Amino acid sequence: MKIEYIIGFSAWMCICFVILLMRKLYRKMPKVGKALEPRPPALKWVMPLVALVNNVIGSYLTVDYLEGVNAKLKRVGVETFISAEEFTSLRVVTMGFGFVLGWYLANMLTPENARLSILLILATSGMGLFYPNIWLNDLRQRQVNEILKTLPTYLDYITLAVEAGLNLSGAIDQSVDKGPEGPLRSELRKVLRDIKAGLTKSEALQAMSDRLDITSLRSVISSIVQAEKMGANLAPALRILAQQRRIERFQRAEKQAMEAPVKLLFPLVAFIFPVTFIILMFPIVMKFYQEGIL
Repeated sequence: MKIEYIIGFSAWMCICFVILLMRKLYRKMPKVGKALEPRPPALKWVMPLVALVNNVIGSYLTVDYLEGVNAKLKRVGVETFISAEEFTSLRVVTMGFGFVLGWYLANMLTPENARLSILLILATSGMGLFYPNIWLNDLRQRQVNEILKTLPTYLDYITLAVEAGLNLSGAIDQSVDKGPEGPLRSELRKVLRDIKAGLTKSEALQAMSDRLDITSLRSVISSIVQAEKMGANLAPALRILAQQRRIERFQRAEKQAMEAPVKLLFPLVAFIFPVTFIILMFPIVMKFYQEGIL
Protein backbone atom coordinates (compact mmCIF):
# COMPACT_ATOMS: atom_id res chain seq x y z
CA MET A 1 0.00 0.00 0.00
CA LYS A 2 2.86 2.36 0.76
CA ILE A 3 4.16 2.03 -2.81
CA GLU A 4 0.76 2.94 -4.26
CA TYR A 5 0.56 5.99 -2.00
CA ILE A 6 4.04 7.10 -3.04
CA ILE A 7 3.24 6.65 -6.75
CA GLY A 8 -0.05 8.54 -6.41
CA PHE A 9 1.58 11.38 -4.47
CA SER A 10 4.40 11.61 -7.03
CA ALA A 11 1.93 11.72 -9.91
CA TRP A 12 -0.08 14.43 -8.15
CA MET A 13 3.09 16.49 -7.56
CA CYS A 14 4.08 16.11 -11.23
CA ILE A 15 0.67 17.34 -12.36
CA CYS A 16 0.88 20.35 -10.02
CA PHE A 17 4.39 21.10 -11.26
CA VAL A 18 3.29 20.98 -14.92
CA ILE A 19 0.31 23.26 -14.18
CA LEU A 20 2.53 25.80 -12.40
CA LEU A 21 5.08 25.65 -15.19
CA MET A 22 2.43 26.21 -17.88
CA ARG A 23 1.00 29.11 -15.87
CA LYS A 24 4.42 30.70 -15.60
CA LEU A 25 5.07 30.27 -19.32
CA TYR A 26 1.66 31.72 -20.15
CA ARG A 27 2.37 34.83 -18.05
CA LYS A 28 5.73 35.31 -19.75
CA MET A 29 4.32 34.70 -23.21
CA PRO A 30 4.61 37.88 -25.30
CA LYS A 31 1.35 39.47 -26.35
CA VAL A 32 0.32 39.14 -29.95
CA GLY A 33 0.64 42.38 -31.90
CA LYS A 34 -2.45 43.92 -33.40
CA ALA A 35 -2.88 43.48 -37.14
CA LEU A 36 -4.10 46.15 -39.54
CA GLU A 37 -6.64 43.70 -40.99
CA PRO A 38 -8.48 40.76 -39.37
CA ARG A 39 -6.46 37.57 -39.37
CA PRO A 40 -7.91 34.30 -40.73
CA PRO A 41 -9.55 32.18 -38.00
CA ALA A 42 -6.98 29.38 -38.28
CA LEU A 43 -4.15 31.88 -37.86
CA LYS A 44 -5.69 33.46 -34.76
CA TRP A 45 -5.50 30.19 -32.82
CA VAL A 46 -1.77 29.69 -33.41
CA MET A 47 -0.69 33.32 -33.00
CA PRO A 48 0.16 32.91 -29.27
CA LEU A 49 2.55 30.07 -30.17
CA VAL A 50 3.88 32.14 -33.07
CA ALA A 51 4.55 35.04 -30.69
CA LEU A 52 6.33 32.71 -28.27
CA VAL A 53 8.57 31.27 -31.00
CA ASN A 54 9.18 34.75 -32.40
CA ASN A 55 10.37 35.87 -28.96
CA VAL A 56 13.00 33.10 -29.09
CA ILE A 57 14.23 33.16 -32.70
CA GLY A 58 13.41 36.75 -33.68
CA SER A 59 16.83 38.11 -32.73
CA TYR A 60 18.62 35.53 -34.92
CA LEU A 61 16.90 36.54 -38.17
CA THR A 62 18.99 38.67 -40.52
CA VAL A 63 17.76 41.89 -42.11
CA ASP A 64 18.26 40.58 -45.66
CA TYR A 65 16.19 37.48 -44.94
CA LEU A 66 13.37 39.50 -43.37
CA GLU A 67 13.34 41.92 -46.31
CA GLY A 68 13.00 39.02 -48.74
CA VAL A 69 10.12 37.50 -46.75
CA ASN A 70 8.45 40.89 -46.38
CA ALA A 71 8.65 41.42 -50.16
CA LYS A 72 6.84 38.09 -50.70
CA LEU A 73 4.17 39.03 -48.16
CA LYS A 74 3.64 42.44 -49.78
CA ARG A 75 3.40 40.85 -53.21
CA VAL A 76 0.52 38.68 -52.01
CA GLY A 77 -1.02 41.41 -49.84
CA VAL A 78 -0.93 39.62 -46.47
CA GLU A 79 1.58 41.93 -44.81
CA THR A 80 -1.32 43.73 -43.13
CA PHE A 81 -2.05 40.82 -40.78
CA ILE A 82 1.28 38.98 -40.50
CA SER A 83 4.84 40.31 -40.43
CA ALA A 84 8.00 38.69 -41.79
CA GLU A 85 9.10 37.66 -38.28
CA GLU A 86 5.70 36.15 -37.53
CA PHE A 87 5.66 34.28 -40.84
CA THR A 88 9.06 32.73 -40.10
CA SER A 89 7.89 31.76 -36.61
CA LEU A 90 4.73 30.31 -38.15
CA ARG A 91 6.90 27.99 -40.25
CA VAL A 92 8.60 26.77 -37.08
CA VAL A 93 5.24 26.21 -35.38
CA THR A 94 3.84 24.24 -38.32
CA MET A 95 7.04 22.20 -38.40
CA GLY A 96 6.40 21.35 -34.74
CA PHE A 97 2.85 20.29 -35.57
CA GLY A 98 4.21 18.13 -38.37
CA PHE A 99 6.72 16.54 -36.00
CA VAL A 100 3.98 15.71 -33.48
CA LEU A 101 1.81 14.24 -36.24
CA GLY A 102 4.70 12.18 -37.57
CA TRP A 103 5.59 10.93 -34.08
CA TYR A 104 1.96 9.94 -33.48
CA LEU A 105 1.79 8.05 -36.78
CA ALA A 106 5.19 6.43 -36.17
CA ASN A 107 3.94 5.00 -32.86
CA MET A 108 1.36 3.03 -34.82
CA LEU A 109 4.11 1.16 -36.63
CA THR A 110 5.89 -1.89 -35.26
CA PRO A 111 9.31 -1.46 -33.61
CA GLU A 112 10.92 -3.28 -36.54
CA ASN A 113 10.04 -0.34 -38.81
CA ALA A 114 12.31 2.14 -37.02
CA ARG A 115 13.80 3.45 -40.26
CA LEU A 116 10.33 3.99 -41.73
CA SER A 117 9.27 5.79 -38.55
CA ILE A 118 12.21 8.18 -38.80
CA LEU A 119 11.47 8.87 -42.47
CA LEU A 120 7.82 9.48 -41.62
CA ILE A 121 8.70 11.97 -38.88
CA LEU A 122 11.15 13.78 -41.17
CA ALA A 123 8.58 13.89 -44.00
CA THR A 124 5.79 15.33 -41.84
CA SER A 125 8.17 17.82 -40.22
CA GLY A 126 9.41 18.98 -43.62
CA MET A 127 5.85 19.24 -44.87
CA GLY A 128 4.96 21.40 -41.88
CA LEU A 129 8.02 23.59 -42.45
CA PHE A 130 7.20 24.27 -46.10
CA TYR A 131 3.40 24.39 -45.81
CA PRO A 132 3.26 28.19 -45.13
CA ASN A 133 5.33 28.77 -48.29
CA ILE A 134 2.99 26.51 -50.28
CA TRP A 135 0.03 28.43 -48.88
CA LEU A 136 1.68 31.73 -49.82
CA ASN A 137 2.47 30.55 -53.37
CA ASP A 138 -1.11 29.34 -53.79
CA LEU A 139 -2.43 32.73 -52.67
CA ARG A 140 -0.04 34.41 -55.10
CA GLN A 141 -1.23 32.28 -58.03
CA ARG A 142 -4.88 32.92 -57.25
CA GLN A 143 -4.17 36.64 -56.85
CA VAL A 144 -2.43 36.86 -60.24
CA ASN A 145 -5.23 34.96 -61.98
CA GLU A 146 -7.91 37.14 -60.39
CA ILE A 147 -6.08 40.38 -61.24
CA LEU A 148 -5.53 39.37 -64.86
CA LYS A 149 -9.17 38.33 -65.09
CA THR A 150 -10.62 41.62 -63.78
CA LEU A 151 -8.02 43.99 -65.29
CA PRO A 152 -9.92 44.62 -68.58
CA THR A 153 -13.10 45.37 -66.63
CA TYR A 154 -11.38 47.98 -64.47
CA LEU A 155 -9.70 49.51 -67.52
CA ASP A 156 -13.15 49.84 -69.13
CA TYR A 157 -14.49 51.60 -66.03
CA ILE A 158 -11.50 53.96 -65.91
CA THR A 159 -11.85 54.66 -69.64
CA LEU A 160 -15.54 55.53 -69.31
CA ALA A 161 -14.86 57.80 -66.36
CA VAL A 162 -12.01 59.60 -68.19
CA GLU A 163 -14.21 60.05 -71.27
CA ALA A 164 -16.90 61.51 -69.00
CA GLY A 165 -14.49 64.25 -67.92
CA LEU A 166 -12.90 62.95 -64.72
CA ASN A 167 -9.19 62.99 -64.09
CA LEU A 168 -7.23 59.78 -63.47
CA SER A 169 -7.68 59.86 -59.68
CA GLY A 170 -11.43 60.34 -59.98
CA ALA A 171 -11.62 57.60 -62.62
CA ILE A 172 -9.80 55.15 -60.35
CA ASP A 173 -12.12 56.14 -57.49
CA GLN A 174 -15.17 55.43 -59.66
CA SER A 175 -13.75 52.09 -60.79
CA VAL A 176 -13.20 51.09 -57.18
CA ASP A 177 -16.80 51.99 -56.33
CA LYS A 178 -18.34 50.20 -59.33
CA GLY A 179 -15.82 47.44 -60.02
CA PRO A 180 -16.05 43.79 -58.91
CA GLU A 181 -14.57 42.58 -55.64
CA GLY A 182 -11.09 41.12 -55.73
CA PRO A 183 -7.40 41.80 -55.12
CA LEU A 184 -7.21 44.41 -57.88
CA ARG A 185 -9.88 46.47 -56.14
CA SER A 186 -7.87 46.32 -52.90
CA GLU A 187 -4.72 47.40 -54.70
CA LEU A 188 -6.48 50.34 -56.35
CA ARG A 189 -7.74 51.37 -52.91
CA LYS A 190 -4.10 51.41 -51.79
CA VAL A 191 -3.26 53.60 -54.79
CA LEU A 192 -5.96 56.10 -53.77
CA ARG A 193 -4.74 55.98 -50.19
CA ASP A 194 -1.16 56.70 -51.33
CA ILE A 195 -2.35 59.62 -53.44
CA LYS A 196 -4.21 61.08 -50.45
CA ALA A 197 -1.07 60.58 -48.37
CA GLY A 198 0.90 62.89 -50.67
CA LEU A 199 2.30 60.71 -53.47
CA THR A 200 1.77 61.69 -57.07
CA LYS A 201 -0.41 59.50 -59.28
CA SER A 202 2.63 58.21 -61.14
CA GLU A 203 4.43 57.30 -57.92
CA ALA A 204 1.37 55.57 -56.46
CA LEU A 205 0.80 53.54 -59.63
CA GLN A 206 4.49 52.67 -59.87
CA ALA A 207 4.44 51.50 -56.24
CA MET A 208 1.50 49.26 -57.08
CA SER A 209 3.40 47.87 -60.08
CA ASP A 210 6.48 47.13 -57.97
CA ARG A 211 4.36 45.61 -55.22
CA LEU A 212 2.45 43.18 -57.43
CA ASP A 213 5.22 42.44 -59.97
CA ILE A 214 2.90 41.19 -62.74
CA THR A 215 4.22 41.67 -66.27
CA SER A 216 0.89 42.45 -67.92
CA LEU A 217 -0.10 44.93 -65.21
CA ARG A 218 3.36 46.49 -65.26
CA SER A 219 3.04 47.27 -68.99
CA VAL A 220 -0.39 48.84 -68.44
CA ILE A 221 0.82 51.05 -65.61
CA SER A 222 3.92 52.03 -67.57
CA SER A 223 1.74 53.15 -70.50
CA ILE A 224 -0.57 55.11 -68.21
CA VAL A 225 2.35 56.81 -66.45
CA GLN A 226 3.96 57.75 -69.77
CA ALA A 227 0.69 59.15 -71.12
CA GLU A 228 0.18 61.11 -67.89
CA LYS A 229 3.68 62.59 -68.07
CA MET A 230 3.38 63.49 -71.77
CA GLY A 231 -0.02 65.09 -71.23
CA ALA A 232 -1.63 62.89 -73.87
CA ASN A 233 -5.31 61.97 -73.99
CA LEU A 234 -5.73 58.96 -71.71
CA ALA A 235 -9.05 57.68 -73.06
CA PRO A 236 -7.80 56.24 -76.43
CA ALA A 237 -4.72 54.71 -74.76
CA LEU A 238 -6.83 53.14 -72.03
CA ARG A 239 -9.30 51.73 -74.55
CA ILE A 240 -6.45 50.12 -76.54
CA LEU A 241 -4.93 48.71 -73.34
CA ALA A 242 -8.28 47.26 -72.27
CA GLN A 243 -8.71 45.60 -75.67
CA GLN A 244 -5.20 44.13 -75.53
CA ARG A 245 -5.75 42.75 -72.02
CA ARG A 246 -9.07 41.26 -73.13
CA ILE A 247 -7.33 39.49 -76.03
CA GLU A 248 -4.64 38.21 -73.66
CA ARG A 249 -7.33 36.90 -71.28
CA PHE A 250 -8.97 35.01 -74.15
CA GLN A 251 -5.60 33.57 -75.19
CA ARG A 252 -4.90 32.39 -71.63
CA ALA A 253 -8.30 30.68 -71.53
CA GLU A 254 -7.53 28.93 -74.82
CA LYS A 255 -4.15 27.82 -73.49
CA GLN A 256 -5.70 26.41 -70.32
CA ALA A 257 -8.33 24.58 -72.37
CA MET A 258 -5.62 22.99 -74.53
CA GLU A 259 -3.63 21.97 -71.45
CA ALA A 260 -6.61 20.27 -69.79
CA PRO A 261 -6.36 16.92 -71.67
CA VAL A 262 -2.68 16.64 -70.81
CA LYS A 263 -3.35 17.34 -67.13
CA LEU A 264 -6.19 14.80 -67.09
CA LEU A 265 -3.99 12.05 -68.55
CA PHE A 266 -2.34 11.02 -65.30
CA PRO A 267 -5.58 10.83 -63.22
CA LEU A 268 -7.19 8.82 -66.02
CA VAL A 269 -4.34 6.32 -66.27
CA ALA A 270 -3.63 6.09 -62.54
CA PHE A 271 -7.13 6.10 -61.05
CA ILE A 272 -10.07 6.00 -63.47
CA PHE A 273 -8.90 3.36 -65.98
CA PRO A 274 -7.87 0.74 -63.35
CA VAL A 275 -11.19 1.08 -61.50
CA THR A 276 -13.10 0.80 -64.79
CA PHE A 277 -11.19 -2.34 -65.77
CA ILE A 278 -11.82 -3.87 -62.35
CA ILE A 279 -15.57 -3.20 -62.60
CA LEU A 280 -15.74 -4.65 -66.11
CA MET A 281 -13.51 -7.68 -65.51
CA PHE A 282 -14.81 -8.73 -62.08
CA PRO A 283 -18.00 -10.49 -63.35
CA ILE A 284 -16.01 -12.25 -66.08
CA VAL A 285 -13.33 -13.43 -63.64
CA MET A 286 -15.97 -14.64 -61.16
CA LYS A 287 -17.77 -16.52 -63.96
CA PHE A 288 -14.55 -18.25 -64.96
CA TYR A 289 -13.85 -19.06 -61.32
CA GLN A 290 -17.28 -20.62 -60.81
CA GLU A 291 -16.89 -22.68 -63.98
CA GLY A 292 -13.56 -23.96 -62.75
CA ILE A 293 -11.56 -22.42 -65.58
CA LEU A 294 -9.43 -20.42 -63.12
